[in-house]
Formats: sequence, structure tokens, C-alpha cells
Amino acid sequence: MHKAEVLDTFVNRNLSAVTVEFHCQIFDPPCALRILGRLSVNADGEIIGAENFVDPRDVTDPGRRGSQS
Repeated sequence: MHKAEVLDTFVNRNLSAVTVEFHCQIFDPPCALRILGRLSVNADGEIIGAENFVDPRDVTDPGRRGSQS
């Protein structure tokens, strides 16, 4: 991984979950993975669970964005 760029965050009302949207730059193939992570948080503010959603299309189909009209 080269770098990660945080795009946006969201904290729910009862402070038990945080969602983070970010791009993760990788080298091979050179592209940005689009990732959304949901972290479960306990009353002490500790992360107790995580679930990540990744859009792999730029890795599995390199150059796809350049071929779209």
C-alpha cells in the first residue's frame, strides 16, 4: 500500500459505530481501492469489531474507468 486518503466519516447517534470512506492507493496494478469501513465501538471508545466493504473493480479490471464513455 502506498497511501490512504480519508474522504468522509460518520458517527452514529449513540456513538457505538463509526463509518469511514477512503481510497487506498496500491502499486500493482496502480490504482485506488475504494473502501468503506464500519467500526463498532464500546462505551470506552475501543474498537470491538470491524467490517470493510471494498470495490475491487479497479484491481480486477485495470483501466476500466478510461474505457467508459
